[in-house]
Amino acid sequence: MFSFHCDCPLHFTGRFCEQDAGLLFPSFNGNSYIELPFLTTLDELKFVPEKERNRTVTIYLTIKTSTLNGTILYSSEKNIGQHFLHLFLVEGRPTVKYGCGSSQNILTLSASYRINTNVFIPITVRYTVPVGSPRVACMIEMTADGKPPIQKQDTETPHVSQIPCKSSQQNTGIFISDTLGTF
Repeated sequence: MFSFHCDCPLHFTGRFCEQDAGLLFPSFNGNSYIELPFLTTLDELKFVPEKERNRTVTIYLTIKTSTLNGTILYSSEKNIGQHFLHLFLVEGRPTVKYGCGSSQNILTLSASYRINTNVFIPITVRYTVPVGSPRVACMIEMTADGKPPIQKQDTETPHVSQIPCKSSQQNTGIFISDTLGTF
């Protein structure tokens, strides 16, 4: 079985770029927001073959901001775990947080540069939607304003904590390090 992916031109989407895709140019004044469903739901992946379960989603945005702080995009899947994507500005630096299934597995990226206000800036965000196996790749990548992409990835593992134990008269502690996804 062969698989392919079309890179569709603007205004088109679908397996063969056969569907018209409407464009949306929202504008906000700081007191409003737009609510969209999670960009890729896990239900969409239930018919994907096992070997293709770690699906990568790419989002292309062009923004024009008049402020250095604020949310650009927030999307979450409320039915399953902590799946969310939050793209925002902190003092002009593009920042993205991606919740990859559990509260211990939240990846955060922040650019080391500031973007300009009142000009159109392209931003690209790529992330994986891991499904199925106990050790799945969780990845987030971001680039803005033509700068090189920055990336962070992790492998989801069960959360293990410090466990205090008593052995005879001596109090010992068993420490198992689990820093994956804790930021």
